[in-house]
Amino acid sequence: MASSAPAAPIPPPPSSSSRLRRHLALSIALAVIVSVAVAVSSNLGEVTRALADLSWRWLALAITLGLAAHSVRFVRWHWLLARVTRPPEELLSLPRSGQIHAAGVAMQMVPGWFGEWVKSYYVHALRGAPASRTAPIILVERITDTLGLALLATAGLLVYRTAFLVVGASVAISVAMLLVLVYRPAAQLAERALSRVPLLMRFAPHVEDFYGAASDLLTFRSVPVLTAVAYVSWLFEALAYWCILRGLGVEGTWTTVYLAAFIWPVATLAGGLLLTPGGVGVAEGGLTALASTLVEGFSRGPAAAAALASRAVTLWLGTAIGLAAMLLLSRRLRDLDPPPAEPDAVTAPAPDRART
Repeated sequence: MASSAPAAPIPPPPSSSSRLRRHLALSIALAVIVSVAVAVSSNLGEVTRALADLSWRWLALAITLGLAAHSVRFVRWHWLLARVTRPPEELLSLPRSGQIHAAGVAMQMVPGWFGEWVKSYYVHALRGAPASRTAPIILVERITDTLGLALLATAGLLVYRTAFLVVGASVAISVAMLLVLVYRPAAQLAERALSRVPLLMRFAPHVEDFYGAASDLLTFRSVPVLTAVAYVSWLFEALAYWCILRGLGVEGTWTTVYLAAFIWPVATLAGGLLLTPGGVGVAEGGLTALASTLVEGFSRGPAAAAALASRAVTLWLGTAIGLAAMLLLSRRLRDLDPPPAEPDAVTAPAPDRART
């Protein structure tokens, strides 16, 4: 459902936003400190020896699986973007869409995943699509990611009977968000509420467009499919974690696969609940605690090494690729003639913008 309302105000690009750059730099610095703290608290000597002994063959396979997980999420992003693209806007090319998706991965390091909204800026700047129509994509991704993680952890919950609170709270929040997005009267309530707050009233005219896009994306058919796609992407990451465990000497049995497919989503969901940047600190701590407890013969030092290595091939590799993508996108935006209009002045897509 499309609307003729003007595009909603959108955040400035990271290349011109000192606040976003500062948050990203602080988050990365925090992650480095946390990694050192995890290693020191888990016996630094054992951690460094375990990392030194990590099999390169298994590490390479873990990296491949981590990249496969990001590729699956990119396919989901591009499909969702196609669902909300309206003429005369043109769908972004796969390379450019991939750059925007990668930039969003890097901006997960901004606390609470709020940095991912930068994807709406880039789509608007390159295609003129209103942010009010592309912003629901980020929420749909987060909702289905949580449901996919919970589905992955379900089998382990039946056996290990732990982390029910983490998984249950995550699912409850996601289902609540889903219901709010598909409940049409919520749009009217949100519009009335925003119109009464001076600092937020400028967003009120765009609520209908936002809910219309959300309704297009969240249907009885799409939600199960998107959840299944999320499940596959997180399964790839869980298998990457299992490869790291194998590279550190853990036996390659179905039991360890089962454990990895339980430990990884629980630690990831815990990081999401506490809204730390990229789950930093919480995820590493959860991976270390669960692995040292549940994996037979696995002490805390190697468990911490596995946590740090697996996060490197999933989170940090994606972040590095995303930072490179942001540099390319910033150069592209500087080359646009005319440059993108100021957010508050945007009223319609720019038909003469260079093809991307």
